[in-house]
Amino acid sequence: MSRGTRLGCCLGIALALAPLSLALGEDIVLSAQAELVADEDDEGEAVLVRGRAQGAPEGLVVSVFLSLGRSGRGRQVRYGQVHEGGFEVRFGPASKVLAGRYGLLLEVDPDVQARAVAEELGERSASPLRLAWSNGDRAAARAEKRRVQHKLADLLEGLQLAHNNLIMWGEAMLGESAALRRAHPEGIPEPARARVQRSWSQFTRDIFEVIVPTIRHDLREYREYVLLSYYPEVIEIFSQILASLARCHGSFQVGIYQNLGLPVDSDTRARGAFPLREFKRSLPTLARRAYRLLGLKPRDWSRLDVANPELPRDLEGDVFRSSVTNFELRRPGPEWLFDLAPAQPQMRLRLTRRGQRGVVLGVVLRDFPMAASHEDLLRLDEAWVRNNYTNFQLVKAERLRVADERFPGGQRPGSDTVFTVRNDGSEQVYRVRRRSLCSVDHRRTYNLLCFAPEGDHERWSEDFARAVESFRVLDGDAPAGEEVGR
Repeated sequence: MSRGTRLGCCLGIALALAPLSLALGEDIVLSAQAELVADEDDEGEAVLVRGRAQGAPEGLVVSVFLSLGRSGRGRQVRYGQVHEGGFEVRFGPASKVLAGRYGLLLEVDPDVQARAVAEELGERSASPLRLAWSNGDRAAARAEKRRVQHKLADLLEGLQLAHNNLIMWGEAMLGESAALRRAHPEGIPEPARARVQRSWSQFTRDIFEVIVPTIRHDLREYREYVLLSYYPEVIEIFSQILASLARCHGSFQVGIYQNLGLPVDSDTRARGAFPLREFKRSLPTLARRAYRLLGLKPRDWSRLDVANPELPRDLEGDVFRSSVTNFELRRPGPEWLFDLAPAQPQMRLRLTRRGQRGVVLGVVLRDFPMAASHEDLLRLDEAWVRNNYTNFQLVKAERLRVADERFPGGQRPGSDTVFTVRNDGSEQVYRVRRRSLCSVDHRRTYNLLCFAPEGDHERWSEDFARAVESFRVLDGDAPAGEEVGR
């Protein structure tokens, strides 16, 4: 049997229906059957619909609509031309025709007929013909639908990651640029302007323009892979979110550049011609609708803790206990100073030591909504560190579990890593010790970074060790008697 041979007879999935008679004198009677076939050229699959149009003039066009599931949304249409009473259309090819119950609608639309056919047709018409066709059994359809649901849920979490980073960085840079404009009404000093512009450009290049194109590529691949989707409305929502994220980025850039007194190109100005409050309202609304259509518990995109600064009132003596992002850190000695306004928005807190340039402690949060487990989270976080620190060189790394009554089972997964970094164009090498701890829901890593110049790191190793031992994540259930929040 050749590649083009129909698979329907082998798989038992072809469904033939008896002709459907019409009320208007049985002028034209439509009948059809559908089957899954292999495509010779594309090595994919297609749905072949063969039909008869009894009483139809030669050349009559029959519109054939194919949909997956009960909603009928996202359907495709093909047009078959009657020759000697028969016609056929092919939907596809696609890499995959998903298992499930499909709906077919056949109708004769007078508006798509050639003039000669319309004249011969005269007053005759055909009632629509509806039929069902099943590809695979119910168990196969349920299993495949779950796989697609998980795939789209991963993409939605990737969109959430892009949204969270955009709001976090955009709010931080917009606020900092506005503060500079207020502080320097006669003109912002060039080093300060360049610093903010550089931070925004780095976020755009290294985060936003990595995450968003990746999701867009994955979405396009999925669309091309399947003939019809179980969730066509979700796919359209994803496209809307991607377009809104691009416009939101443009709006942030217009505001930041205007504050800094920098020119804005016409493309960015066109993308940014929307008020930011519109995106802060519409994007979470779109996300909630997508979660609902996927049958998943919604994640609230409007509650974005990393967009909010840490609070000075959370500092009590030597201990900072965050009520915003849920971590605790004790300063390792009286010479260390807390800084609640670090330059990078991902860095929640910084400690510096008086008179010691380049010796820094910093708490950094990184979100990975697509992480499937704590092990997956640590793997993604380690890959991020390797790929985003300039001239990264690993010294040593180990996985660990830290005793923590807040974490289920009493052991919080994490890692301890030592590596060196060096900025391009600089001879100064820094040695970094990093303690990374997982959140309970395996979506976020809490990182304590200990920086010191290479060759001087050992001098501060005891201070770093004390800070690492005091570093805790407070996202689980509090032990009995422990105060929760303030």
